[in-house]
Amino acid sequence: GLPLVLIEAMKRGVPVVATNAGGVAELGEDNLDVTITSNTEWSDFVNALKEMITKVESNQIDSRRLIDWTENRYGFEKVSSLWLKALFETDAFFQLG
Repeated sequence: GLPLVLIEAMKRGVPVVATNAGGVAELGEDNLDVTITSNTEWSDFVNALKEMITKVESNQIDSRRLIDWTENRYGFEKVSSLWLKALFETDAFFQLG
């Protein structure tokens, strides 16, 4: 799955470092303010964390950009419209038939 705590942090402009487990990889898609490792190895996570520290210290993280990215992808309007389509236009949503 996708831990909601990561999305909650991002909606507050807090950069995320995480391993590529479950659905987490999608948080790094076209997202400059998040670092997702390519696997779940501890050493890779430590390296990613060091990379994020460098980004934070050099002002490469843009909290507003991160908030906007998260809202566009996981905000109420986006998610609720997808749920409505899944519930009321099931065949089209799931491309059935």
